[in-house]
Amino acid sequence: MAADGTNLLAAVAGGHQFAMWLTADGRVIVRGNGGTAEAQPNVPFGLDDVVAIAAGSSMCAALRSDGRVTWWSGAFVTNVYDVTNVVSIAAGPGHVLALLDDGTVRFFGDSSFSSTKNVPAGLTNVVAVSVCNPVNAALTHDGRVVVWGPNSSMQTNVPPDLTDAVGVSVGGSHVQAVRSNGEVVAWGAPGDGGTAVPVGLTDAVAVKAGIGYGWL
Repeated sequence: MAADGTNLLAAVAGGHQFAMWLTADGRVIVRGNGGTAEAQPNVPFGLDDVVAIAAGSSMCAALRSDGRVTWWSGAFVTNVYDVTNVVSIAAGPGHVLALLDDGTVRFFGDSSFSSTKNVPAGLTNVVAVSVCNPVNAALTHDGRVVVWGPNSSMQTNVPPDLTDAVGVSVGGSHVQAVRSNGEVVAWGAPGDGGTAVPVGLTDAVAVKAGIGYGWL
């Protein structure tokens, strides 16, 4: 806690009309539009020792220090007790991707999209995951990007020469990746603004895709 009595923030995440804050002491705060608790107001009772948070369009997720995941949407809360080696999480519209300490990926949540639920067989050595409705992506240790889910906007068409990625992010209808040399590669719907990488852009260290745009 800071000298003025306020809690220091360790992380922030945003969903559809709501935001999440993770305080330095491991607590989660959620607020909706206008500063009032709106979209996901019910932070589960007893949720503490949180080390990471993720927000989907209509759900929240938290990773505890013991490697367990809790996710919720409104009053519906799920605690994943049988998996205790999660190291990072990403949240989608109704599901969570969890990266385990052995480099594999687990899916928790809404399984209505079977093509999204089914993590590709043999996917290992993963170092990062990203989610956006309804596509998932994983970055492997050797610089490959694997994308799965409905291919409605060609998001799963990963460029075949992309073998040196160091970061990846899924947007509304596109995917962005940053190469080890700082160049940015984007693919997906041709009319999506997020695929229009600025000419001459170099020295990027990370990417963050959104709905029709991207951040560096």
